[in-house]
Amino acid sequence: MDRAQPMTQTRCMIMCAALRHFRRKLPANWYWYEQPLPGKKSMLMIVVIDPEAMAIVISNLLENAVKYGDVPAAVEIDLSMDGNRAVLEVADNGAGIPKDDVELIFGRFYRGGDEMTRTARGTGLGLYLVQQIVEAHRGKVGVASTGPTGTIFRVTVPGFEV
Repeated sequence: MDRAQPMTQTRCMIMCAALRHFRRKLPANWYWYEQPLPGKKSMLMIVVIDPEAMAIVISNLLENAVKYGDVPAAVEIDLSMDGNRAVLEVADNGAGIPKDDVELIFGRFYRGGDEMTRTARGTGLGLYLVQQIVEAHRGKVGVASTGPTGTIFRVTVPGFEV
């Protein structure tokens, strides 16, 4: 994490570059809708991150949410503070992750499901890279919840609200 630098940014600014990159990759017939969550106040937070590496984290989580979400995919993103931790949550509306797979999904080259019936493309490296990058930032990544109505991934890194 030698390119890490202190960043004082608004909640939106931390994710904007990754979201712009992700939006450019969406098919033309997909609809992008942004709406602030009711009751969420704008906040200023300080986190020490490598912006390019964190963009990879956000992009991988968004790509998975779209790839494994229902049709049409609905993805919710939230950035907040919990004590001295910045918290990023990415939620989808897919079928969820089987309970037996939750402990395995961050493994290198791990892909859930049956190889013969799997329809989603990928290498099995996305969540592995997410975990490696987040841990290099002294953070944690995990599955906050999973079930028949979707999955929520939670990333936490040290930070504080200003």
